[in-house]
Amino acid sequence: PVIDVKLPQQETPIPKTKMKTINWNKIPNNKVIGRNNIWSLVASSHKHSPKTELDWSEIEGLFCQQIQPTGSAGSSPRLGRSPICDTSGERKTRKESSEITLLDGKRSLNVNIFLKQFRSSNEDIIQLIREGAHDDIGAEKLRGLLKILPEIDECEMLKAFTGDVTKLGNAEKFLLQLIQLPNYKLRIECMLLKEEWASTAGYLESAINAILVAGDDLMSSRAIQEVLYLTLIAGNFLNAGGYAGGAAGVKLSSLQKLSDIRANKPGVTLVHYVAMQAERKNKELIHFADDTRVLEEAAKASVEQIHNEIKTLDNRITQLKREIQLPTTQPDIKVQMGDFLQVAEQEVSALNKDMEEVESLRKQLSDFFCEDPVSFKLEECFKIFVSFCAKFRQAVSDNERRRANEEQAAARRRARDAAAAKTRTGGSVCSTPVSECESLMESLLLDIKNGLGRRSLRRPHDPSPSPDVTPTGSLRRRSRASPGEGDEEGLLEFLRHSSPAANDLRERSAWGSLDRSWSRRAPVRARLEIPDRERERERDR
Repeated sequence: PVIDVKLPQQETPIPKTKMKTINWNKIPNNKVIGRNNIWSLVASSHKHSPKTELDWSEIEGLFCQQIQPTGSAGSSPRLGRSPICDTSGERKTRKESSEITLLDGKRSLNVNIFLKQFRSSNEDIIQLIREGAHDDIGAEKLRGLLKILPEIDECEMLKAFTGDVTKLGNAEKFLLQLIQLPNYKLRIECMLLKEEWASTAGYLESAINAILVAGDDLMSSRAIQEVLYLTLIAGNFLNAGGYAGGAAGVKLSSLQKLSDIRANKPGVTLVHYVAMQAERKNKELIHFADDTRVLEEAAKASVEQIHNEIKTLDNRITQLKREIQLPTTQPDIKVQMGDFLQVAEQEVSALNKDMEEVESLRKQLSDFFCEDPVSFKLEECFKIFVSFCAKFRQAVSDNERRRANEEQAAARRRARDAAAAKTRTGGSVCSTPVSECESLMESLLLDIKNGLGRRSLRRPHDPSPSPDVTPTGSLRRRSRASPGEGDEEGLLEFLRHSSPAANDLRERSAWGSLDRSWSRRAPVRARLEIPDRERERERDR
């Protein structure tokens, strides 16, 4: 047989000490012998010179594993002492490896890492696979098992091993036991389908149901229709007189552009305006976007992806059913999968009928929103409404916050105005009640009298020069005569007689009654006469 034939490159001497190894992918003999490949060609060219190609002692000295001397771990060996000799100079006997590895180092490591997840022996894992206990293994581990299944060349290499099986590595032992189980790959695929069926079918049913419910809600929601109507008339108003004005309807994609239309007021867009108008029309309209869980779930589902997953399930069921019916399949697999495959076929048929309803809904929605029935997609429609509802909710919240801020600002403004008015009123209150006109006139008279009187006084020690004297000492010529004391007294007398109090005095004298208002204003006249007495004292000086 081909397995017993050895090529020249396989006839190498056995080293006398432990050597460093190379982790490479080994090609089985049946892939080389009798075939036209590079390895068979080099074998035929060296078949007359085996074991004479290399200096075996040299390569052994270069690539043997050095042994640390006892008691001096980490120190380098002494010069002149061979690493393969002991202290007596005798050559040590080669210590055989306790484990035989047939797989590549990386491949063996991956298998061992995967097997540690089970926390059980290889025999227990094989028994679970034989019994079809998919619940005990789980979907994740079953998918991992499919990934580490041996390739064809690895199966042939493992089957060709005739040595001591107990000396094989753990990865080699497991794969060798696995390939000895009839229909091991079919068993794992059946177990994985049964384990994944509940979650996969449940997800598909939930997604289809969300699509159907969301579509019905969009067509039956009166609030959505009212909000879209407000949006349409607002847009027509903005576009009045242009090519886009007077629209009878708009595409659903237009809803995504509403937030780009910004108002002159900071933080306000057309969506805020529509939300404000909807609230004014009917406060219930602003709550249509509060609960969009079904709509969001429908937007996450892709009709095409759902269709592909249902088709994939149908193909897997058909393929497994065909393989189970083969005469080479073990009877216990048919018993384990017979009832399940029948139920799975019925559920797939029900899912296909639901997809027909989804397609009918797609056409209805395309007609309902005046969209192109060929290019219209349900997931795009749902995503547009999810985005519009989110922006509408945010606009409602912004409007409420802005309204509260404006009310607070108005309240602060009213409080500030009231405080200012109270301050002005408190400063003008006097003990003697007089009319507003009289009080204003008396204040004016007092200011004029005090101002003119003080400007007419000059202190003797005031060093400021006279405004009538120029810097050269000459008198400045006046353009018109300056008012004197007589003019001041005449102005004051005119203001007294022209005041409402003087008119009131004349009217009361005509009726024969006494005017007591002058007695109340006596202190004012006294204050007005103070500057006259000061001027008299100034003249006496």
